Amino acid sequence: MTQVKPIYIVDTSTFIKLGGLPRDIFLPLWSGFQGLIVEGRIVTHSEVKKELSGRLDTKEDDLWIWFREMDERFSIARDPSPFQIQKIQEIYEKYPQFIDLESDKPQADPFLITYAMELMEGNQLPITGIKYDYYLVTEERSGTERKNLKNPPEITRIPDYCKVYGIKCIDLWGLIRLEAWRFSLTE
Repeated sequence: MTQVKPIYIVDTSTFIKLGGLPRDIFLPLWSGFQGLIVEGRIVTHSEVKKELSGRLDTKEDDLWIWFREMDERFSIARDPSPFQIQKIQEIYEKYPQFIDLESDKPQADPFLITYAMELMEGNQLPITGIKYDYYLVTEERSGTERKNLKNPPEITRIPDYCKVYGIKCIDLWGLIRLEAWRFSLTE
């Protein structure tokens, strides 16, 4: 019988949400997250690290300090692979809003999406005897889920691209549910 394990490709927004949950209060959640990192089941892209460093007060922020401490344990795609570059170009041709060529800010979304595609293609993390399900974890909402839209939604957000390209997409709470984590109050 083949064992199935989820691999989580984590977006900047999820790390920021996690960072809003103080470690001293939500220690079991942080410990579970760290355990998945050590197991190699939480992965991300170097572009996420760039986004985080641009959004956080990197000298004092608890999330940034934790992220740097975990950096050596993370499976992080350090540079875009030829596969990712090719897929970014293909998606950009179909959806020009996929990447803002005018921006000088880090844009992790295209790299996360194509990294997920690469993992699903089996070009990375080949391990025999275990089947992996890949989930892109983000706190972004798809265009169809956002309220007060006057026009039909464009494909602009991670969940939208995930739907188009057959990538499973969940948020932090979805990850917690898939892992069947339960937390209780103690005295």
